[in-house]
Amino acid sequence: MSNLTNNEQIALNSIMNICAKDFSAGVTSIAKEMDIKKESVKGIVGSLVKKDMIVCEEENRAGRVIYDIFPVNENGEILSFGEWS
Repeated sequence: MSNLTNNEQIALNSIMNICAKDFSAGVTSIAKEMDIKKESVKGIVGSLVKKDMIVCEEENRAGRVIYDIFPVNENGEILSFGEWS
């Protein structure tokens, strides 16, 4: 496992918590759970992607681009236990 900063670990825990209940996490849901600005979450998410701790998938829904954020295990497999809503 990569060395994570405190904010990265908190964000990863938030993503895991969100994905336990919902299909995926998003920047807004992570920011709300962490009680920080979305702009800060975007930087943390980028860092976690570089460290291969999460993946982001781009999806077009009703003309809007949505980014689904998922934690991954050590084999790179997506971890999501919640239902798509």
